[in-house]
Amino acid sequence: MNAAESNRGIGRVTWEPPILSFIIERHGGTVQRSSRAELHYWAVDAEARTANCGPGGFRQLKRSRLPLDVKPVATEIVELILSYSTHQRLQWNADGDVRIKVGRLIAAEESMAHATLKGRRKRFATAMQALQTEAGWRELGASVYVPPHNGLV
Repeated sequence: MNAAESNRGIGRVTWEPPILSFIIERHGGTVQRSSRAELHYWAVDAEARTANCGPGGFRQLKRSRLPLDVKPVATEIVELILSYSTHQRLQWNADGDVRIKVGRLIAAEESMAHATLKGRRKRFATAMQALQTEAGWRELGASVYVPPHNGLV
């Protein structure tokens, strides 16, 4: 058994009669492309014939993706919006509202965890909201912004 194999499965086994305790590594999250394994702490009481399970933390299985700096992306999109530019990532409505096509802007990459994509898009939305508010625009709905001159409050 090599070092990598010894760190997987059941670990940290201790026997302090009548308690047997150990950690089990679960890989269910990897189905959702997570880079971490969930650890479960177990304590089995041989006398009382009971078992208790609780959270044991996480173990990093592979390197996490670097965080995406959404500020430059949001700044670029705001500049396009303020200049009323036509762009494949923007959809202009007849009343002057604009919808940002976030799926084209911050797209899922191969083997990207769902939580990573969700986090990037959430940080982008927060940055966009701050920049658009500064420019006098108002968020009408998810990724839809209203210009300041349309009379809505």
